[in-house]
Amino acid sequence: MKKILHIDGVERRFSYFIPEGLKPGARIIFLAHGSHCNGDIMRAATAYEFEEMSQKENLIVVYPDSFGPYWNDGRLGRLHPAREADIDEEKFYRKIVHYLVSVYGGDEKQVFFGGFSNGGALGFKFTQSGIFKKIALWCINLPSEENRDYSLEKATPVIIINNVEDRMVPFQGGDLMGSDGRSRGRFDSTYESFLKISREETLPEPLDHRLYREYRVRENILIEVFEGGHVIPHPNTSWPLLLGRGAPFDSVKMVLRFFKGK
Repeated sequence: MKKILHIDGVERRFSYFIPEGLKPGARIIFLAHGSHCNGDIMRAATAYEFEEMSQKENLIVVYPDSFGPYWNDGRLGRLHPAREADIDEEKFYRKIVHYLVSVYGGDEKQVFFGGFSNGGALGFKFTQSGIFKKIALWCINLPSEENRDYSLEKATPVIIINNVEDRMVPFQGGDLMGSDGRSRGRFDSTYESFLKISREETLPEPLDHRLYREYRVRENILIEVFEGGHVIPHPNTSWPLLLGRGAPFDSVKMVLRFFKGK
């Protein structure tokens, strides 16, 4: 289903999936797409798996669309329509939550967020919003302090899933370069991002798996994927060659387990 909301005079769109037999108190999961994409692309990028699991898990799955090609994600490194218009993404998401709670009986205390790339950058900012119980981030690092308009004061549990071979958002951080060769601002490394969001100084000992390495600090998780590019790891999705390969493990199920506290 698709819906239009008007936020501060701006038309905003989102789509959402309601499973058969939805029960009161359903969890609400937002999935935010990357730049130059939309909610339909995010559905495919996650293999429609959140929807497939929605009846069993009693989920409302939401795919918001950005204003123009980018979310207003708090980065200061470049101008784009959403930033120039000072789009209030937090207000947009709160309005969606209110609608889904009022109309479908969703639980406003069980709201979760997953974001890919530019959507993940928005997720870092949303750790400070108080809207979400937990946040999942694919293929993104924390913007460096001079490259963001927010500080890290609140603690929202996160899972970060980053690929060491990602050429668009380098695992080691540094300047994020656009296709025009211009910097989009500096980013911390994946390790630095995880430590800052976890409020720790040193990485814990990891658990080694065949395709990735796993770090845990309290409720926070970092998944260091050994192979794959700027993609969401999943065995049943395909991506443009420009973005690189996808590691053949199901990171969607991993995120669902994280949201459930397992």
